[in-house]
Amino acid sequence: AALSRSGVLVRDPGRLRQLEMARTVVLHPSALRVPDAGADPWTEDVLDAARRAGLRVVMVEDPALADFTGLADQVVAAGRPLADVVAALRDEGGVITVVRPLPGADASVADGLLAGDVAVALA
Repeated sequence: AALSRSGVLVRDPGRLRQLEMARTVVLHPSALRVPDAGADPWTEDVLDAARRAGLRVVMVEDPALADFTGLADQVVAAGRPLADVVAALRDEGGVITVVRPLPGADASVADGLLAGDVAVALA
């Protein structure tokens, strides 16, 4: 109920339990950047909150986010398909995948989003 009051759409309440069980969050650069610009002003806060929540933070490499890679537990190469990254991490526990789908984005980004146990698509 609290999530819906804050404008969050939860399509499957059972997923909230998976969210609690997650061990890793995979952040695609689109989730941490302002479209056609640099890092989102909230980038450091998002990474810090994930770490404080006890999540393993995995970022996909992006030159615009280079200043923030020290806040991640792992940085993966940008050329590696996101779905492959997520699949490898799922063997170690639940994975939350966060992406901001953009018009004309590579289909592999959506594949990676859907490969996680919990998918968070930002608007």
